Amino acid sequence: EITWVPPSIAQSSCAMNVRYFPYDEQSCNITFVTLACTSDLLGMTSPIEEALYTEAGAFYRSTEWGIKSIPAIPHLWRLPGTGEVFSAVTYQFNLYRKPLFYEVTLLIPMVLLTGLSLLAFYLP
Repeated sequence: EITWVPPSIAQSSCAMNVRYFPYDEQSCNITFVTLACTSDLLGMTSPIEEALYTEAGAFYRSTEWGIKSIPAIPHLWRLPGTGEVFSAVTYQFNLYRKPLFYEVTLLIPMVLLTGLSLLAFYLP
């Protein structure tokens, strides 16, 4: 068993569904595949348990987003055209938005201004 920890930072982006903003949750998949060796020579697995990712400080703390879970799913990936099978690991990042900032800066002022506007109709 060999463990390789490359000194790199992976960046990714994915589509967001903001229907329930600011109380939304997002899910983004990132797949890592090795194309150097086929699956019969090299098998990829997740190095540590899911709970350790969120507790060990492996990610930068965000004031806007929180990590709900990060399940790792090892599977086989077939290269289109050649039919060769490679080992792969897909990480599913399940994130939730922390709504406090939006509640304080958007929702509460809108409710207060709406209430003041309605009260203006009752003034003589």
